Amino acid sequence: MSRTCRECGATEGEFVADKANICLLCKRAKSRAWYRANKVKALAASAIYQRANAGRGREMAKARRLANPGVEAEYQRTKRAVDPDAARAREKDSRERRRGPIKVYKAAQHKAHPEVQLEKTKSTQRETLPTADRSGFEWAGWEFELVSDYGRSARALARQLGRTYYAVQAARKLLRNDPKTIERAGLSKSGIL
Repeated sequence: MSRTCRECGATEGEFVADKANICLLCKRAKSRAWYRANKVKALAASAIYQRANAGRGREMAKARRLANPGVEAEYQRTKRAVDPDAARAREKDSRERRRGPIKVYKAAQHKAHPEVQLEKTKSTQRETLPTADRSGFEWAGWEFELVSDYGRSARALARQLGRTYYAVQAARKLLRNDPKTIERAGLSKSGIL
């Protein structure tokens, strides 16, 4: 039985399927044309899919690592054993791609550029000034209890208590050094540090 392609009219060559009257060359050309016409949509859909499933892949990998804490893939051990410096560089690069470059400040850098840290604290102080409605009032014991929780940031505590950032830092310093303040807060010295 002779077949004729409905696109190009060819009677020879491979056809896509028994019932479809289209040759493989026309099918490929049609696919390429569709991809060119819808390239932006296809790439956007692919990117959305990858973003949606990237977190899932990381979660699954993390679950595998937690389930087998001492186990590492053989090829990873081999690569690390052959060139440990290159392995560290690869790990650092992948970490930076995920989270951005890691800022490591050494003591010398802090001494050389103290204005950077000072500007950060000043900007935080400026942020908390408008909401500091209890500024100038005496500190209550319950406020010292909240401030003694070092798991919370000084900025968040300043907003919650209606105090400034510097006031929260000063209160924390008092709690570390002043026995009267510690007693007033109803805490023990060992409970703070």
